[in-house]
Amino acid sequence: MNNLYKSYKSLAVMLFSVSVSNSAFSERILEGLSFDPVSPLIYKSRIFLIPDDKQNIASEILGKYKFKEVDKLLLSKLYPLKKFDTSEMLQEQIDSSLEYAEKCDKAANLIFYKEKREPLLHEAEIHKAYANYTKSISSADLKPYLIKTIVFNRKTGAYRIYLKGNSLVVRHGSLGATTYTAKPLIILVFTERTINDVEVYSNIAQ
Repeated sequence: MNNLYKSYKSLAVMLFSVSVSNSAFSERILEGLSFDPVSPLIYKSRIFLIPDDKQNIASEILGKYKFKEVDKLLLSKLYPLKKFDTSEMLQEQIDSSLEYAEKCDKAANLIFYKEKREPLLHEAEIHKAYANYTKSISSADLKPYLIKTIVFNRKTGAYRIYLKGNSLVVRHGSLGATTYTAKPLIILVFTERTINDVEVYSNIAQ
């Protein structure tokens, strides 16, 4: 009976371990082995799709340019009923980073992941560093920019956007058949720096 109990207990611990780890890794925010404050990620809470019925207006605002800072008046034309709270954007970035770091810390202390302890602890540390960096940003410093991007498949795609000094690197990756053609899509991004250039990339994988 005791052996059976121990077996069930071991199985429960293993399943819990897998659950914690899978949950954590599925919510991974940063890429790479370190956090670089010179090239920080723009979290998804600061990225907004321009509504389809406002894409033409956004295109007129941009004109021949691939990016442009916009004021409150222009924002109201694109989002008549929406209020943008930059404090909430930053807080979501902080909370998500710390939640992920906490999951990594917990997973690192599970026996099942003993061999992955150091990588998990390191993963937690770089996300804590990202959260601390975010805390240093004033909500008043966030600037809204319209960005002209290229996408293959909006339904399965997602953006990864980074600052690189005062340049913005915009990547859109999606899944689908290679028969998809690239199409322009304008988005709104709130950044903590004045932007002087934008690099746009897009890819699709089957």
